[in-house]
Amino acid sequence: MRRAADRRHGRLRIGALTLVPQGGWVRIGRRKVQLTPTQFSVLWRMAQAPERMHSAQDVIGYGDAVTPEKAEKLAYVHIHRLRERLGDDANLIENVRGVGYRLNLQWRAG
Repeated sequence: MRRAADRRHGRLRIGALTLVPQGGWVRIGRRKVQLTPTQFSVLWRMAQAPERMHSAQDVIGYGDAVTPEKAEKLAYVHIHRLRERLGDDANLIENVRGVGYRLNLQWRAG
């Protein structure tokens, strides 16, 4: 799955997933999903390096400002809510035991 940036519109595309920062929404295949600013920011961070595994602190974007334990709890909640919003495409985000999360590059839009 390749990542492509549309610089004119600031969009980011990974396969069937298109992130649109100006509106805070994503398009999955033909379906448009409106996200909260936090949900969008979590997905945007992960989409910047889709092949990489992201720690809880990477996912929430607070760096070292919170303890690792608090970062894990916050990341869990944000990812859980993001998956709920993605619905049938929740498997776009996968857990990596002992590390954190990553985008599932084998995912296909449902």
